[in-house]
Amino acid sequence: MEKNELLSRVKLEQRDKEVKPQSLYEVMQKVSDKRKRRGKRYSAGLLLTLILLAKMCGERTAKGVAKWVRLHEKEIREALPFYRPGVPCANTYQSMSDHCNPREVRAYNIQTGSPFTIRKSLFEIEW
Repeated sequence: MEKNELLSRVKLEQRDKEVKPQSLYEVMQKVSDKRKRRGKRYSAGLLLTLILLAKMCGERTAKGVAKWVRLHEKEIREALPFYRPGVPCANTYQSMSDHCNPREVRAYNIQTGSPFTIRKSLFEIEW
């Protein structure tokens, strides 16, 4: 699969399932945002979607997620409602991971049919 087509269709080769970024985003919007009001620039749904897409593509850390999003910014902006200029930094992804409930994300993740397991943190996802 070409990297340019990555966000239009993320193919999970192990399970031969496809996850559309828009449907993942719609489900992740339902996850409650436990971050404090001050300093929120990106919605929890968007951050969780970006983390999960990057994780599906092999990124393992918040820094890796930030780099992956920077590399695919054009495709992300076409596929997802991204209203701010620039992209989130690694600390933003780490903060989102620290303040969300993995059980809640896992419960909503089941609705998308994504074949991964979330442990204590979003950065501890197993295929």
